[in-house]
Amino acid sequence: GLGTILTNHKTNIGISDNDPWERFWSAKSINEKESNAQKVVQSLEKLGPTYVKFGQALASRPDIIPKSLAEALCTLQDNMEPFDTNTAKEIIKNELLLSSSSGIDNYFNDQNALMKEEGKNVQSLIESLSNEPVAAASVGQVYKGYLPNYGYVAVKVQRPEIKNLVEKDAALLRNVASFIESIPSLSFHSNSATTKEEESNGNKNSRLINTELVAAVDEFMSRIFEEL
Repeated sequence: GLGTILTNHKTNIGISDNDPWERFWSAKSINEKESNAQKVVQSLEKLGPTYVKFGQALASRPDIIPKSLAEALCTLQDNMEPFDTNTAKEIIKNELLLSSSSGIDNYFNDQNALMKEEGKNVQSLIESLSNEPVAAASVGQVYKGYLPNYGYVAVKVQRPEIKNLVEKDAALLRNVASFIESIPSLSFHSNSATTKEEESNGNKNSRLINTELVAAVDEFMSRIFEEL
């Protein structure tokens, strides 16, 4: 996985856990409250869910990144900035109405819940939702709701346009990974013993970065798509 690749190629990607790096990530600029590590967290949140997931993956590997950076990245696990609640309710309403027309009424009727009158019952659920999400993550957020004759329920809603955004991120990251893989090693150019045949066969020793970055990106993005 991604963590294994980072561990095996720690030297190649320039990650160090020595004291200078620790001091760098925990340092704060004059008149600023955030450390350098916290600024990275804020930047990842602004970039979107794909980069938040990448930060979360790194947060679970304090053995390959400095402790202060790992601790800051851990806040990405449960302290995401939520999106507008009115937007969330509109998404939930539209999806429930669409599902109702596909037969979800029968399911709720079997459970003695409130789907006898499509529009009325959906609106009832929407009105019962909490004013603020009880949790907000990179992919979506969760609200507390209530279904009469059933009880309290957790309602999860995805962030707006998240699928399109993740697809664009995947294409961008794959192109970047492919470009990095194509960068030749300086020693490859200067080593007369390396043959053209080795070059044409994609000899890893001819590359600046030996890691299979494209494969790592594909694996990483496939896990994100599984959540959508």
